[in-house]
Amino acid sequence: MTISFDFSYVETIVTFLEMHQNPETVLPQKAGVLFKLLPKPLAIEEYRKYYNAVGSSFQWLDRMVMPDNELSEKINAREVFVYLMLVDDQPAGFAELLSTPAPAFKEIL
Repeated sequence: MTISFDFSYVETIVTFLEMHQNPETVLPQKAGVLFKLLPKPLAIEEYRKYYNAVGSSFQWLDRMVMPDNELSEKINAREVFVYLMLVDDQPAGFAELLSTPAPAFKEIL
């Protein structure tokens, strides 16, 4: 797979969000939308396919140039969970979460 990026100008905004308690209202799940937990071990080729599909227009690069063995260790770590978003049974995005028991928190990677 060949990846090319235009590095002449990249505007960056970094945002961190925190939620210290569960929301009072839970929104209903949208029809046709499903998040499927991908089984481990997750192949790096499959992971990079989703990563590039979502991130290429945002110049996501770190996981594309990371050595294969390092990436495999990260995405297959015990506390990391990768979900594929499906809309009408078609891939539409993905989410990678870090989950730790103590202190209990979730982080979107």
